[in-house]
Amino acid sequence: METGGLGQFLALVGLIFLLLTGLGRQRARRQQQTQSPAFQRWQRWGSIAAFGLILAGLLLMAWAK
Repeated sequence: METGGLGQFLALVGLIFLLLTGLGRQRARRQQQTQSPAFQRWQRWGSIAAFGLILAGLLLMAWAK
């Protein structure tokens, strides 16, 4: 797989991961329950990982040009 294709794949995986963490956050907000520390940690690190994947994918796509 070329570098540009890998960058697109990483960016897409990051966007899907960001979507899933956002959906989990919305569901927890609608249920109005206190969130466990594990869930809060998942939300924090999940968002950071998603943005990291998106950034890595964009950098790979820019580098492939």
